[in-house]
Amino acid sequence: ETLMRTTTFIIGAVIFVCTGTTFSDIINVPNDFPSIQDAITAAEPGDEILVEAGTYSESIDFLGKTISVTSVSGSSNTIIDGGGSGVVVSFITGETQKSLLDGFTIQFGSGLLGGGVYINTASPTIKNCLIKSNQATLQGGAMYVIAGNIELENIVFEGNVAVSSGGAIYLRESSATITGGSMLSNSATNGGAMYIKDSTGFV
Repeated sequence: ETLMRTTTFIIGAVIFVCTGTTFSDIINVPNDFPSIQDAITAAEPGDEILVEAGTYSESIDFLGKTISVTSVSGSSNTIIDGGGSGVVVSFITGETQKSLLDGFTIQFGSGLLGGGVYINTASPTIKNCLIKSNQATLQGGAMYVIAGNIELENIVFEGNVAVSSGGAIYLRESSATITGGSMLSNSATNGGAMYIKDSTGFV
């Protein structure tokens, strides 16, 4: 009888542990990880990455994760610099609107499609960012979006260039909700500010 009671207690304890609430973590850059991409790679769904002020010379990919990447001091003090060697920010693995980028300057990116931000079959949320001085060889100097449903809030597009179309944004087979922000001195052969193709909705 004593053995049976002990066994029941142990099983109950195991069930309690397995069904406990999972809490999200806060990851700090550069205190916990030296780069934003290192922090994204380590993050679990629901985690929040807080980035201290500084210039981060890297390109980042959200890797399909439902996480938030937020600057502590805002876009004027927190810069992701692509150094002209590729797209700065990529959402290419089915990210949802719970994948959030908030409060950065995104600059000096380059790509065939999308210099600053490249979004393919994903629907992220981007807020309070300055996207400037990026260049695309073909389309989407600042941002190229295909097969996405994106939310943009308080985004400033400035001084981005696409050789072909969409100096700031090229939107294809997608929809976008844009709140606030501005477009300044962007250029392209077609659609200096924005070029929209085969898209079903735009607000």
